[in-house]
Amino acid sequence: MPIDNRIEPAMAMINQAIVLGWQRPQMSAWAAKQVPPISEAELDAAYAACVDRWIAQANPAPDELYALHVARREGLYRKAMEQGDVPLAFNILRDQAKLQQQYQNERRQAEAASKESDLEARIKARGRPQLHAVPRAGVR
Repeated sequence: MPIDNRIEPAMAMINQAIVLGWQRPQMSAWAAKQVPPISEAELDAAYAACVDRWIAQANPAPDELYALHVARREGLYRKAMEQGDVPLAFNILRDQAKLQQQYQNERRQAEAASKESDLEARIKARGRPQLHAVPRAGVR
């Protein structure tokens, strides 16, 4: 969702205000002094957008988190090799391989769960099959 040009400066202020320990009345007073003034609704929207960003940053997507871990291990590996610490470099590579295997296992499990839930959804959409009584010969 695109952020309004008037909301973006308020978001920057809210981030700083939170760090400084400002309360809502202080933020409202600051917003009222801006030219043109920032309304309470715009301030609310800016605060909500800040919270959304904080949540997104605090909970990165699994792919982003995996890439971050790999990049950190590559940096550690490079430093270990620069210092000639081959045993440490080997341990870093082994740890990275474990991480990759764990990541691949989690992806497979997620894909399997997704397929299973898709199948369950299709079954629910169609309804359970109805069993019809078939008359047997000679039985009434």
